[in-house]
Formats: sequence, structure tokens, C-alpha cells
Amino acid sequence: MHQIKVTNNALTYEIRARVQELDIFCKQPEVFRLLTKVKQNLISKISKVQPYSFETIDMLKFSTVIPNQVGSIRVAAFLPNAITKIERHPNSIQYLYSLQGYGKTKVWRNGQWETDFYGTNTKNQSLEGHWHFVAKNSWHQSLASGNIPWVLVAIHTASNVIDEYQ
Repeated sequence: MHQIKVTNNALTYEIRARVQELDIFCKQPEVFRLLTKVKQNLISKISKVQPYSFETIDMLKFSTVIPNQVGSIRVAAFLPNAITKIERHPNSIQYLYSLQGYGKTKVWRNGQWETDFYGTNTKNQSLEGHWHFVAKNSWHQSLASGNIPWVLVAIHTASNVIDEYQ
């Protein structure tokens, strides 16, 4: 299995506690089973014609306690080398959890693009190895790497996320 080096500056000290809570939530057996089921469905839908697909999960499907900061959850699957449009969410913070595969997300921070590499196929099993943070209203773009589909769980603080594209 190919290993990548994690370079992820998105998880600052201030954000870590929130990400740890989300990590525990995503790894609960019931939650993980639901995310895996959605992942399998999405992977069956992607193709060279449609290199990525996403689904918003109905929050009522969770019988477990959902952390207060969670407004909505989307799961997205990308073919290798698929790239998203440059986007931002003016009403929501976004936490990205790599459920399968790996890739990079670039975020416009401090007047420049900064790129972070993370995913499930890394040597780094820490939070930085699996999670990414995108501040509210920050332009960002993700690119799948490797030779298997990259599947991300996007946890938003808003229940009705606004997506704006460049």
C-alpha cells in the first residue's frame, strides 16, 4: 500500500478539541456503519463521466447523540485525480474526515493558498492524518490522490449549508 506524508496545518490547537469530539462520534459503530453504507452507494455512482458524487445524510437516521456543533453531514466520493470546484460556505464551518483513500485540500488562508495532505492511507494515524478544517467563508478545493476512490465525510455547523463556487 502506498503511503503519503501528512502535511496538515489546518488543525490548530484551538480546533483540536472539537475535532476530537467529532472523531469519537464518527467512530461509533452505528455512525460508522451508516457512513460506510453511504460510501458504498456513492462509489457505485461515480464514473469518468461523473467523477464525484455526494449525499446529505438525514440527521434523523442517527439514534446516537450528535455533537452540538453538527448541523449537517454530507458524504462525498471522488475517483482518483478528481478535483472539486473551488467553493466556500459563508454560513458554515466545515470539518472533513477521510473515510477512505487520501488526497489534498487547498484553502485560501492569510492571503495565499495553503495545501494540506491527509487521508486513511497515511503513516500518520493522528487527527491530522484523517481530519481537515475549513473556516467559515474560506475558499477551498479538494483533489483525490492514489488509486482508489477518496471518500470524505463533510460535517458542517449549518443545517442548510450555502455553497458558493468560483
